Amino acid sequence: MATPGGDPYVRRVVDTEPSAARERLVQLRAEIGALHRTAAQATTTAHWAQGRRRLREAVLADDPQVFLTWPVIRDTMLVAGERHAYLAAELAALQAQDDWSSRWRSACEDDGTGAPPPLPGLPGGSGNRLHHAYQFLQLERAGGGSVRDYRGVVEFGGGYGALCAVAHRLGFTGDYLLFDLPEWSALQRWYLGEIGLPAGDGSRVRVSSTEDDVVAARTAPGTLFVAMWSLSETPLELRDRVLPGDDRYAGYLFGYQAQFEGIDNLAWFAQLRQDRPDVEWSGGEPEEGSGNRYLVGRRRA
Repeated sequence: MATPGGDPYVRRVVDTEPSAARERLVQLRAEIGALHRTAAQATTTAHWAQGRRRLREAVLADDPQVFLTWPVIRDTMLVAGERHAYLAAELAALQAQDDWSSRWRSACEDDGTGAPPPLPGLPGGSGNRLHHAYQFLQLERAGGGSVRDYRGVVEFGGGYGALCAVAHRLGFTGDYLLFDLPEWSALQRWYLGEIGLPAGDGSRVRVSSTEDDVVAARTAPGTLFVAMWSLSETPLELRDRVLPGDDRYAGYLFGYQAQFEGIDNLAWFAQLRQDRPDVEWSGGEPEEGSGNRYLVGRRRA
């Protein structure tokens, strides 16, 4: 493992931090530093190629303990502020559940890692945790079952790891794979370690930027495939490799927009449904107020 003084890309960490936290931060900057030197480029869109560069620069220059204040995060995956007024409707929907106090409330609460902005109307909550909890509510409402009932989850495009955290708050205990671009995978490893869900050897949580890991998981029994505004932001050829027509996922949870960089997502997801006649599908219509589109599938027994 690289040391703080042994690599110009790894900024020295304050000695007062706990040793485990210090080691995680050193590892994060070492991984990002290596990617920054090689300027690695995977198959992606122009939007995410720029995002990768911005994230590398932010990790190397700024304090990850406040990473949720970074523009690259705010611009791509932070659900907060006036831009996301639909959060009030999502909170109301969750609070209307009979098990709000015993289950959903804790899923919306944040531990503070990354300095999440406060959520109006829910002390201790954050917009991202609330939004992810609401996504799992959509899964249940549409007949996809609870995330805790699945034996595995494959999350395509894991953000910084918040949806994985919410899944575990909701009782998921199986194998969880987050697949993403290398820079985001490095951030996920760091974040999940910070919140007590370390990914790696001996853990049921894995982080990967290797496509073969997703390919290997697509026939695992009882597995849920999740892609929240991620698959819909990738090139068509990558979508077809990751999610071919012969996959055997037990369930699907998608969030997507109508089009992205010239790609007609409405047509693509319509074809996805047609290619899987043994899956019962629900959703795909834009939500009032947000325009979000959710699509849920559950494979028939």
